[in-house]
Amino acid sequence: MDNSGYVMAGTSFLLILPVLALVMVLVDVNYANTESNSLFIESENCLHVFQDLESNIPHLGRIVLKEEAFDVINSKKPLSDSKKSTKDNLQLKVDQITQNYNKYGLQVNCTVESIKESNDPFEVEVTSTVVVQKDKVSHQRILRQKISINDPNDPLPDPMPIVKCYEYGGASINGSRIYYGHSLASYLEQRGEKNWALYENASSPLFIKKCPYDPFVGHGDPVTLETLKNCLDNGFYHESNDGACYLCRLEGKSTCLHQGLEIFIIPPPTYNQSDSAPCSVDHVIFGENGSDIYPGGSIQYHQEGALIFQLFLDDSHRKKYGLPRI
Repeated sequence: MDNSGYVMAGTSFLLILPVLALVMVLVDVNYANTESNSLFIESENCLHVFQDLESNIPHLGRIVLKEEAFDVINSKKPLSDSKKSTKDNLQLKVDQITQNYNKYGLQVNCTVESIKESNDPFEVEVTSTVVVQKDKVSHQRILRQKISINDPNDPLPDPMPIVKCYEYGGASINGSRIYYGHSLASYLEQRGEKNWALYENASSPLFIKKCPYDPFVGHGDPVTLETLKNCLDNGFYHESNDGACYLCRLEGKSTCLHQGLEIFIIPPPTYNQSDSAPCSVDHVIFGENGSDIYPGGSIQYHQEGALIFQLFLDDSHRKKYGLPRI
Protein backbone atom coordinates (compact mmCIF):
# COMPACT_ATOMS: atom_id res chain seq x y z
CA MET A 1 0.00 0.00 0.00
CA ASP A 2 1.41 3.42 -0.91
CA ASN A 3 1.27 6.44 1.30
CA SER A 4 -1.99 7.70 -0.20
CA GLY A 5 -3.66 4.40 0.81
CA TYR A 6 -2.57 4.83 4.41
CA VAL A 7 -3.86 8.35 4.37
CA MET A 8 -7.27 7.22 3.03
CA ALA A 9 -7.55 4.45 5.61
CA GLY A 10 -6.63 6.81 8.44
CA THR A 11 -9.07 9.38 7.21
CA SER A 12 -11.87 6.79 6.98
CA PHE A 13 -11.16 5.65 10.54
CA LEU A 14 -11.27 9.20 11.81
CA LEU A 15 -14.60 9.67 10.06
CA ILE A 16 -16.00 6.52 11.69
CA LEU A 17 -15.02 7.59 15.22
CA PRO A 18 -17.72 10.26 15.55
CA VAL A 19 -20.31 7.80 14.26
CA LEU A 20 -19.24 5.22 16.84
CA ALA A 21 -19.28 7.84 19.54
CA LEU A 22 -22.75 8.95 18.44
CA VAL A 23 -24.00 5.35 18.50
CA MET A 24 -22.61 4.85 22.01
CA VAL A 25 -24.24 8.06 23.18
CA LEU A 26 -27.57 6.99 21.66
CA VAL A 27 -27.28 3.60 23.35
CA ASP A 28 -26.56 5.27 26.69
CA VAL A 29 -29.44 7.70 26.25
CA ASN A 30 -31.79 4.87 25.27
CA TYR A 31 -30.68 2.84 28.29
CA ALA A 32 -31.12 5.85 30.54
CA ASN A 33 -34.58 6.50 29.12
CA THR A 34 -35.52 2.86 29.54
CA GLU A 35 -34.28 2.84 33.13
CA SER A 36 -36.03 6.15 33.79
CA ASN A 37 -39.27 4.81 32.36
CA SER A 38 -38.91 1.67 34.46
CA LEU A 39 -38.33 3.71 37.60
CA PHE A 40 -41.32 5.89 36.74
CA ILE A 41 -43.56 2.84 36.35
CA GLU A 42 -42.27 1.37 39.60
CA SER A 43 -42.85 4.69 41.34
CA GLU A 44 -46.39 4.92 39.99
CA ASN A 45 -47.12 1.35 41.16
CA CYS A 46 -45.81 2.12 44.64
CA LEU A 47 -47.82 5.33 44.80
CA HIS A 48 -50.98 3.51 43.69
CA VAL A 49 -50.57 0.91 46.42
CA PHE A 50 -49.90 3.61 49.00
CA GLN A 51 -53.03 5.52 48.00
CA ASP A 52 -55.05 2.31 48.14
CA LEU A 53 -53.92 1.65 51.71
CA GLU A 54 -54.48 5.28 52.64
CA SER A 55 -58.14 5.04 51.65
CA ASN A 56 -58.66 1.55 53.08
CA ILE A 57 -57.32 2.07 56.61
CA PRO A 58 -60.18 4.31 57.91
CA HIS A 59 -62.72 2.04 56.23
CA LEU A 60 -61.26 -1.09 57.81
CA GLY A 61 -60.96 0.71 61.15
CA ARG A 62 -64.66 1.46 61.11
CA ILE A 63 -65.46 -2.17 60.37
CA VAL A 64 -63.33 -3.22 63.36
CA LEU A 65 -65.08 -0.74 65.68
CA LYS A 66 -68.49 -2.01 64.61
CA GLU A 67 -67.49 -5.67 65.04
CA GLU A 68 -66.10 -4.98 68.50
CA ALA A 69 -69.19 -3.03 69.56
CA PHE A 70 -71.50 -5.90 68.60
CA ASP A 71 -69.15 -8.37 70.31
CA VAL A 72 -69.56 -6.34 73.52
CA ILE A 73 -73.33 -6.17 73.06
CA ASN A 74 -73.65 -9.91 72.45
CA SER A 75 -71.27 -10.98 75.20
CA LYS A 76 -72.36 -8.26 77.68
CA LYS A 77 -68.66 -7.98 78.54
CA PRO A 78 -66.81 -4.67 78.01
CA LEU A 79 -63.36 -4.52 76.43
CA SER A 80 -60.55 -4.20 78.95
CA ASP A 81 -58.40 -2.14 76.56
CA SER A 82 -60.33 -0.91 73.55
CA LYS A 83 -57.34 0.92 72.04
CA LYS A 84 -55.16 -2.20 71.98
CA SER A 85 -57.98 -4.49 70.87
CA THR A 86 -58.96 -2.18 68.01
CA LYS A 87 -55.35 -1.69 66.95
CA ASP A 88 -54.61 -5.43 66.94
CA ASN A 89 -57.76 -6.32 64.99
CA LEU A 90 -57.18 -3.54 62.47
CA GLN A 91 -53.62 -4.79 61.99
CA LEU A 92 -54.96 -8.25 61.08
CA LYS A 93 -57.24 -6.80 58.40
CA VAL A 94 -54.50 -4.57 57.00
CA ASP A 95 -52.08 -7.53 56.85
CA GLN A 96 -54.52 -9.40 54.61
CA ILE A 97 -54.34 -6.57 52.09
CA THR A 98 -50.55 -6.20 52.18
CA GLN A 99 -50.06 -9.94 51.70
CA ASN A 100 -52.03 -9.76 48.46
CA TYR A 101 -49.73 -7.05 47.13
CA ASN A 102 -46.64 -9.04 48.06
CA LYS A 103 -47.73 -11.73 45.59
CA TYR A 104 -47.04 -9.30 42.74
CA GLY A 105 -43.44 -8.50 43.64
CA LEU A 106 -44.25 -5.50 45.81
CA GLN A 107 -42.87 -5.29 49.31
CA VAL A 108 -45.67 -3.69 51.31
CA ASN A 109 -45.72 -3.17 55.04
CA CYS A 110 -48.28 -1.24 57.04
CA THR A 111 -47.91 -1.01 60.81
CA VAL A 112 -50.85 0.30 62.83
CA GLU A 113 -49.08 2.35 65.47
CA SER A 114 -52.02 3.47 67.59
CA ILE A 115 -55.76 3.95 67.93
CA LYS A 116 -56.91 6.75 70.20
CA GLU A 117 -59.68 9.21 70.90
CA SER A 118 -60.00 12.35 68.79
CA ASN A 119 -60.79 15.95 69.68
CA ASP A 120 -63.99 15.37 67.73
CA PRO A 121 -65.91 12.66 69.66
CA PHE A 122 -67.60 11.56 66.44
CA GLU A 123 -64.18 10.43 65.18
CA VAL A 124 -61.44 8.03 66.29
CA GLU A 125 -57.81 8.71 65.34
CA VAL A 126 -55.58 6.04 63.80
CA THR A 127 -51.83 6.41 63.20
CA SER A 128 -49.99 4.01 60.90
CA THR A 129 -46.65 3.70 59.11
CA VAL A 130 -46.81 2.59 55.46
CA VAL A 131 -43.79 1.39 53.47
CA VAL A 132 -44.17 0.36 49.83
CA GLN A 133 -41.14 -0.82 47.82
CA LYS A 134 -40.65 -2.11 44.28
CA ASP A 135 -37.06 -2.85 43.26
CA LYS A 136 -35.21 0.50 43.48
CA VAL A 137 -38.24 2.64 44.35
CA SER A 138 -39.92 2.98 47.74
CA HIS A 139 -42.50 5.19 49.44
CA GLN A 140 -42.68 5.60 53.22
CA ARG A 141 -45.03 7.78 55.17
CA ILE A 142 -46.66 8.12 58.58
CA LEU A 143 -50.42 8.50 58.27
CA ARG A 144 -52.64 10.16 60.87
CA GLN A 145 -56.24 9.63 59.86
CA LYS A 146 -59.74 9.94 61.26
CA ILE A 147 -62.27 7.12 61.48
CA SER A 148 -65.80 8.52 61.43
CA ILE A 149 -68.32 6.94 63.78
CA ASN A 150 -71.10 9.06 62.31
CA ASP A 151 -72.49 7.42 59.19
CA PRO A 152 -76.30 7.48 58.91
CA ASN A 153 -76.15 4.77 56.24
CA ASP A 154 -74.14 2.38 58.41
CA PRO A 155 -74.29 3.57 62.04
CA LEU A 156 -72.22 2.15 64.90
CA PRO A 157 -74.03 0.83 67.99
CA ASP A 158 -73.53 2.12 71.53
CA PRO A 159 -72.69 -0.87 73.77
CA MET A 160 -72.36 1.06 77.05
CA PRO A 161 -76.03 0.87 78.25
CA ILE A 162 -76.16 -2.86 77.54
CA VAL A 163 -73.11 -3.42 79.73
CA LYS A 164 -74.41 -1.19 82.53
CA CYS A 165 -77.79 -2.94 82.79
CA TYR A 166 -76.60 -6.53 82.38
CA GLU A 167 -76.49 -7.32 86.11
CA TYR A 168 -79.91 -5.77 86.71
CA GLY A 169 -81.97 -7.95 84.40
CA GLY A 170 -80.57 -6.72 81.11
CA ALA A 171 -81.80 -4.45 78.36
CA SER A 172 -83.10 -5.62 74.99
CA ILE A 173 -82.72 -4.32 71.44
CA ASN A 174 -85.58 -3.82 69.03
CA GLY A 175 -84.72 -2.22 65.72
CA SER A 176 -82.74 0.93 66.37
CA ARG A 177 -83.58 1.34 70.06
CA ILE A 178 -82.54 -0.05 73.42
CA TYR A 179 -85.43 -0.98 75.72
CA TYR A 180 -84.55 -1.21 79.39
CA GLY A 181 -87.60 -3.05 80.72
CA HIS A 182 -87.16 -3.23 84.51
CA SER A 183 -83.33 -3.18 84.42
CA LEU A 184 -82.79 0.60 84.53
CA ALA A 185 -85.40 1.10 87.25
CA SER A 186 -83.71 -1.67 89.26
CA TYR A 187 -80.31 -0.07 88.66
CA LEU A 188 -81.56 3.26 90.05
CA GLU A 189 -83.51 1.69 92.91
CA GLN A 190 -80.43 -0.15 94.18
CA ARG A 191 -78.61 3.18 94.26
CA GLY A 192 -81.31 4.72 96.39
CA GLU A 193 -82.51 7.19 93.77
CA LYS A 194 -85.92 8.82 94.22
CA ASN A 195 -88.67 8.23 91.66
CA TRP A 196 -86.67 5.40 90.07
CA ALA A 197 -89.94 3.80 88.92
CA LEU A 198 -90.39 6.53 86.32
CA TYR A 199 -87.66 4.78 84.29
CA GLU A 200 -89.56 1.50 84.15
CA ASN A 201 -89.64 0.59 80.43
CA ALA A 202 -87.48 3.56 79.44
CA SER A 203 -85.63 3.56 76.11
CA SER A 204 -82.69 5.17 74.31
CA PRO A 205 -81.18 4.99 70.81
CA LEU A 206 -78.91 2.09 69.87
CA PHE A 207 -76.90 3.77 67.12
CA ILE A 208 -74.57 6.77 67.14
CA LYS A 209 -76.05 9.61 65.08
CA LYS A 210 -74.80 13.16 65.33
CA CYS A 211 -77.43 15.76 66.15
CA PRO A 212 -77.85 18.27 63.30
CA TYR A 213 -79.31 20.94 65.58
CA ASP A 214 -76.18 22.95 66.22
CA PRO A 215 -75.90 25.18 68.20
CA PHE A 216 -77.63 23.04 70.79
CA VAL A 217 -79.60 25.95 72.28
CA GLY A 218 -81.87 25.57 69.26
CA HIS A 219 -83.48 22.55 70.93
CA GLY A 220 -85.61 25.01 72.86
CA ASP A 221 -87.15 26.50 69.70
CA PRO A 222 -89.99 26.84 69.06
CA VAL A 223 -91.79 27.09 72.40
CA THR A 224 -93.72 23.94 71.49
CA LEU A 225 -90.36 22.09 71.80
CA GLU A 226 -90.84 20.45 68.39
CA THR A 227 -87.07 20.55 67.80
CA LEU A 228 -86.42 18.71 71.07
CA LYS A 229 -89.08 16.14 70.22
CA ASN A 230 -87.60 15.58 66.77
CA CYS A 231 -84.15 15.12 68.31
CA LEU A 232 -85.55 12.57 70.77
CA ASP A 233 -87.54 10.73 68.09
CA ASN A 234 -84.43 10.41 65.93
CA GLY A 235 -82.12 9.44 68.79
CA PHE A 236 -79.42 12.01 68.12
CA TYR A 237 -76.16 12.11 70.09
CA HIS A 238 -74.49 15.30 71.27
CA GLU A 239 -70.95 16.36 72.00
CA SER A 240 -70.29 16.53 75.74
CA ASN A 241 -67.42 17.44 78.07
CA ASP A 242 -68.77 14.96 80.62
CA GLY A 243 -69.88 12.02 78.49
CA ALA A 244 -67.70 9.11 77.39
CA CYS A 245 -65.93 8.89 74.03
CA TYR A 246 -66.65 5.91 71.80
CA LEU A 247 -63.53 3.95 72.78
CA CYS A 248 -64.44 4.31 76.45
CA ARG A 249 -68.01 3.25 75.71
CA LEU A 250 -66.57 0.01 74.35
CA GLU A 251 -65.07 -0.42 77.82
CA GLY A 252 -68.48 0.10 79.45
CA LYS A 253 -67.66 3.58 80.75
CA SER A 254 -70.22 6.38 80.88
CA THR A 255 -67.67 9.14 81.55
CA CYS A 256 -64.01 9.69 80.71
CA LEU A 257 -61.36 12.40 80.49
CA HIS A 258 -61.72 12.72 76.71
CA GLN A 259 -64.19 14.81 74.76
CA GLY A 260 -67.25 12.57 74.66
CA LEU A 261 -70.90 12.05 73.79
CA GLU A 262 -74.22 12.19 75.59
CA ILE A 263 -77.71 10.97 74.81
CA PHE A 264 -81.13 11.33 76.43
CA ILE A 265 -82.69 8.28 78.09
CA ILE A 266 -86.42 8.67 77.61
CA PRO A 267 -88.89 7.65 80.32
CA PRO A 268 -92.12 6.12 78.99
CA PRO A 269 -95.14 8.42 78.70
CA THR A 270 -97.28 8.69 81.80
CA TYR A 271 -100.69 10.02 82.81
CA ASN A 272 -99.26 12.00 85.71
CA GLN A 273 -96.44 14.50 85.36
CA SER A 274 -93.81 14.23 88.10
CA ASP A 275 -91.78 17.11 89.46
CA SER A 276 -88.38 15.40 89.45
CA ALA A 277 -86.45 12.19 88.82
CA PRO A 278 -82.84 11.25 88.02
CA CYS A 279 -81.53 13.46 85.21
CA SER A 280 -82.31 11.86 81.83
CA VAL A 281 -78.77 12.18 80.40
CA ASP A 282 -76.91 8.90 80.02
CA HIS A 283 -73.65 9.89 81.73
CA VAL A 284 -75.67 11.08 84.75
CA ILE A 285 -77.91 8.02 85.06
CA PHE A 286 -74.96 5.68 84.50
CA GLY A 287 -72.58 7.71 86.65
CA GLU A 288 -69.51 5.77 87.79
CA ASN A 289 -70.25 6.72 91.42
CA GLY A 290 -73.56 7.05 93.20
CA SER A 291 -72.86 10.74 93.77
CA ASP A 292 -72.67 11.24 89.99
CA ILE A 293 -76.43 10.69 89.72
CA TYR A 294 -78.38 13.87 90.40
CA PRO A 295 -82.02 14.87 89.87
CA GLY A 296 -83.60 16.87 87.10
CA GLY A 297 -86.86 18.76 86.86
CA SER A 298 -89.62 17.63 84.53
CA ILE A 299 -89.89 19.02 81.01
CA GLN A 300 -93.07 18.12 79.15
CA TYR A 301 -92.10 18.10 75.48
CA HIS A 302 -95.20 16.40 74.01
CA GLN A 303 -98.68 15.20 74.85
CA GLU A 304 -101.04 12.76 73.17
CA GLY A 305 -104.47 12.79 74.73
CA ALA A 306 -103.91 12.21 78.44
CA LEU A 307 -100.40 10.77 77.91
CA ILE A 308 -97.58 13.08 78.96
CA PHE A 309 -94.10 12.75 77.41
CA GLN A 310 -91.38 14.17 79.67
CA LEU A 311 -87.68 14.41 80.32
CA PHE A 312 -85.89 15.26 83.54
CA LEU A 313 -83.06 17.77 83.19
CA ASP A 314 -81.01 19.91 85.56
CA ASP A 315 -80.43 23.60 84.92
CA SER A 316 -76.98 23.02 83.41
CA HIS A 317 -78.33 20.77 80.66
CA ARG A 318 -81.36 23.00 80.20
CA LYS A 319 -79.04 25.93 79.52
CA LYS A 320 -77.00 23.84 77.08
CA TYR A 321 -80.09 22.92 75.05
CA GLY A 322 -81.90 26.23 75.33
CA LEU A 323 -84.71 24.84 77.49
CA PRO A 324 -86.69 26.58 80.26
CA ARG A 325 -84.95 26.67 83.66
CA ILE A 326 -86.36 24.80 86.64
